[in-house]
Amino acid sequence: MLEPAKYTQFAITLLAMFDPLGAVPIFLSLVHGYPAHKVRRIAWAAPVAAVAILVAALFFGVWLLKAFGITIDSFRVAGGLVILLEALAMSVHAPDRSLPGGPPIPPPNHDDAVAIVPLAVPFLAGPGSISLVLVFTHADPTPLHDLICVGILVLLGAMTWLTFRIAPAVARLVGPRGMKTATRLMSLVIAAMGVELMAQGLLGLFPGLK
Repeated sequence: MLEPAKYTQFAITLLAMFDPLGAVPIFLSLVHGYPAHKVRRIAWAAPVAAVAILVAALFFGVWLLKAFGITIDSFRVAGGLVILLEALAMSVHAPDRSLPGGPPIPPPNHDDAVAIVPLAVPFLAGPGSISLVLVFTHADPTPLHDLICVGILVLLGAMTWLTFRIAPAVARLVGPRGMKTATRLMSLVIAAMGVELMAQGLLGLFPGLK
């Protein structure tokens, strides 16, 4: 088990990547015109799917790296770069994080699949969050460490579900400017984590840099 500060840093960075406030406009645009029961179902299904994907990365990610012959230090550099790019994209495109070409348009048949794509993937469980989970898992491959990580993921999923359930009230309370500010502040946290992961990976690949 790592020191508590490491788990706190992991949780805060993952929360910044989930960015529930920044995802509120996406959620509202996707479920616009949906029946109330489907809105509630999507608000629950999206974070559940995102957490399930990240838990799968937690338990099987390192095994996949070994299967492909990729070292953890190489993945740290690549993952850190992905996380840094995600942070830059969040900063540039805040607050809506919408798809290219405008806000997402819900399917005409009100398909629940929007809970999986694009909400769960890539807006919640994107390449950056998957990379972060995989790298952090490798830091202490013990059952207790994995259990704590799963607990953090479940907690973040619950927070995201709650934010989606009260999304209209959140949008009115925070407003576009508030969501933009929150997203840009979170992008700084994500960028710092990306740089740190890249530094750790480079030091592992090139010990002479120390």
